[in-house]
Amino acid sequence: KLSVQYDDDTSESISVDLKEGAGVDNTFVSFAAPKQRFMRKLSVDGSDFSGPHVLLDDLAFVSQSDVEKKQQLVGIEQPQIAGNESPSDDVVAAQVRPAIKIDRSIAARSPRERLVHFMRRAFRRNVASDEIDVYLRLYEAETRNGSNDEFAMRRAIQGVLSSPSFLYLTITGLGINSVGTPAKPPTHAGGALPLTDFELASRLSYFLWSSMPDDELLSLADAGRLSDPDALEQQVRRMLKDTRIRELSENFFVEWMRLRELWSVQPDRRKFSAFYSGPSGKNTLADDMFIEALLLFEKILIEDRPILDLIDTDYTFVNADLAKLYGFDDDFKGWRQVSLVDARRGGVMTTAALLSLTSYPHRTSPIRRGNWFLEAILNRPPPAPKVAVAEIEDQSNVEHLTLRDKVELHRADAACAVCHDRIDPPGFVLENYDAIGRWREQDGAETIDPSGSLNWLGSFADVSDFKRQLVQNHIRFASGFIEHLQSYALSRELEYFDVRRVDEILLAAQQDGYALSRIIVEIVRCESFKNVDFVQELDP
Repeated sequence: KLSVQYDDDTSESISVDLKEGAGVDNTFVSFAAPKQRFMRKLSVDGSDFSGPHVLLDDLAFVSQSDVEKKQQLVGIEQPQIAGNESPSDDVVAAQVRPAIKIDRSIAARSPRERLVHFMRRAFRRNVASDEIDVYLRLYEAETRNGSNDEFAMRRAIQGVLSSPSFLYLTITGLGINSVGTPAKPPTHAGGALPLTDFELASRLSYFLWSSMPDDELLSLADAGRLSDPDALEQQVRRMLKDTRIRELSENFFVEWMRLRELWSVQPDRRKFSAFYSGPSGKNTLADDMFIEALLLFEKILIEDRPILDLIDTDYTFVNADLAKLYGFDDDFKGWRQVSLVDARRGGVMTTAALLSLTSYPHRTSPIRRGNWFLEAILNRPPPAPKVAVAEIEDQSNVEHLTLRDKVELHRADAACAVCHDRIDPPGFVLENYDAIGRWREQDGAETIDPSGSLNWLGSFADVSDFKRQLVQNHIRFASGFIEHLQSYALSRELEYFDVRRVDEILLAAQQDGYALSRIIVEIVRCESFKNVDFVQELDP
């Protein structure tokens, strides 16, 4: 029995009688919310069902009126609606033990043809005859030992999935002429070789989707058309509109911002009890902080907004717990995009996630925050200290000093001043946020002074002024962002010869208002992306 409760406390139920036996009875169930109503709760009662089976296999909430778009979005069969009734804008669909769709045309082919079909997808390229023979022999050996077709094919597939051609993303620009063997290994350094179209398809797909190329990319690669600049840009823009583009935010952005470290953050439970909730304080705000930061990037990605929104914007995303942490007055239910009345929030620097990541458990750390700013935002990390200097708390006669005075004493050492002139100003401008991102005017009895100056930016009074000037003088941030994203796309650190290419991407981005899609297109179109560069001597 499946039941749904609407927001006006009305409910609806559907009972399904399932026959015993796997795959015997496949039933699709859907609920359509009345107009102006939404679904609050879905309940499934399987108490009358027994056996080692999964009762509910597929669940999707759909909020589009076009049934065909619903199919594309969630990958479910079209709901059967009685009479002329049309689905409302809010539909919840649950498929009970759905049938597995099988391409019968492939299943009816010979073992060799089936292997070719599978290996082409697994290896992300065309496969040579001698490659196919290796795995076909596994199939034939099993059939000679009395195994049926299914078991024998499983054995062959196990071999395919154990192959380096499946396990590794090989980008050489050399092509393949046999079982994973390069056609002509290079004998010297200093040059670049163009990627094959199949290699280009893989590099593009793993850059944007973190997954293998789809059929359209493979078909273009097979026809030798993917390397055409117009076709390549068309594919990038198609892929940006696909739901799989979320992988760019969940991989690149999370890696760039170090957001996975949030779950290792452990603020002092007495000083920062608001971070913890639930029985014995086992629940934390880490998930909520992560989601807010992720939603900020995903909005820029999906709506193709300027990357400068990462520095400062007039909106953010909150749920009830984050709203309470930030001091918002509204009664929040679920996640919501909210407009900001001042510049205390807005942009990634002022999210609780990044402010918590760059703090100590018991206090804030202007040095950590400043170092993070130089490394993540500008991609210009300071060098490691050349001399050993005592921790601030370990210095003598500093108990009566404020944190800022302690750091000023620390940077009085000439060996430290060179780096701290760059680190301290962007660190102290964030001192109005405590170790879990709450706004404060004072640190204990001391009034916080967030002002500072940078030689390339000028003086700033507070975080609002700092972000405003960063947006106005955005070249360093835009260059740093492009370098981070290009390094991610190429799966390597950038080299000296990449500087010119970064400048070319930056110029194109300026002409398009720094739209994220333009930056991505230019990264894909540049020579570094379409070639493999050899920067070290290679053995012949």
